[in-house]
Amino acid sequence: MAQHDSVIDNANGAAFRADINSALAALFSLNSGASAPTFTVAYMLWADTSTGVLKIRNAANSAWINLGTMASANLGMLPLAGGNLTGAVNDKGFTVAANATTTDIWTGGNFCTLTGAAVTFTDVADAPIADAWRWVRSNAAHTLTNNANIQVQGNANLTLAAGDMMLWHAITTTTFEVWIFKDDGTAVVGSSNPVTTRVVTDTSDIVLALAAAGTQSNVGSTFSVNIPATGYIELAAFAGRILNNATASVHKTCFGIRIGTTNYWFGQGSENGTFNVKSCIDSDTTASAYVEINGSPFYAKSATTIDGATPVIDIVALGVPTGVQTVQFIAGYQTNTVTLKGTVKTTRATLAFVTT
Repeated sequence: MAQHDSVIDNANGAAFRADINSALAALFSLNSGASAPTFTVAYMLWADTSTGVLKIRNAANSAWINLGTMASANLGMLPLAGGNLTGAVNDKGFTVAANATTTDIWTGGNFCTLTGAAVTFTDVADAPIADAWRWVRSNAAHTLTNNANIQVQGNANLTLAAGDMMLWHAITTTTFEVWIFKDDGTAVVGSSNPVTTRVVTDTSDIVLALAAAGTQSNVGSTFSVNIPATGYIELAAFAGRILNNATASVHKTCFGIRIGTTNYWFGQGSENGTFNVKSCIDSDTTASAYVEINGSPFYAKSATTIDGATPVIDIVALGVPTGVQTVQFIAGYQTNTVTLKGTVKTTRATLAFVTT
């Protein structure tokens, strides 16, 4: 630990050399010490040994700015390759002016709202990378043109209403597919497979029940929806934090719906409607670790492999009651208890009721 006033005083040889050595020690140790250096300049570094935080002086030389924790890799900051965060991430939305070909939905964050008069979209700005996702809220009666650039849900042109939500996916950086979630919950007009969506949210912490034993935990409030006579129910998107218990073993979480006293679990193929690992979110084997999902379309998982199929409930095959029904979104665990940490990150699910 060393600090210095950065002034070399006139002195005899030994004292002069000692003063230089002290200045160099302060420089090499980043002015380390339990209290702030008495001499400061803009942008100087200080290794605060009392808190373990590396700090930098601001441009006005009036305050210290925390850079990170010195005892942690990457100063405790998330590396480019990703990692686990211990706090919530608040993603601020942005607005962008609607343009027929150049609307940039990609650069301001993960959620944007369109502004301006209605336009007919035939393209949007290039995505930063392939497989990027964005939520976009319509502000007017914009028209989406189904063409080589934009694959619109239902493979047909579609006119939006104010408040409608769109989920954009960059197939490549220049070609896109888009799903529409109507603000009033009605079917998507113009789609070959009309869709009604419902969004469920829950801000509480829910310790999940053992779904494999036929029990379940309710997530969010019940809702009313007109279930089609033929088609399927899809878990279109999910966001939330799933916390493992203290057991060092694989933790699996499954989702479904409950109508009356019957549970119907989202799954794939022959596992549709039954509680099975292929319809689960698979955390890892670390005790008390968590996985956080940020609103992306949900893909079922088997062990550590993403199967690439959206979990569904086949309405006809499983005998799901049709017509207007009161539905409860549910969740459960397979072997080791998990908790949906809604107090940290709001649990949010989008369910799509698709007519075929």
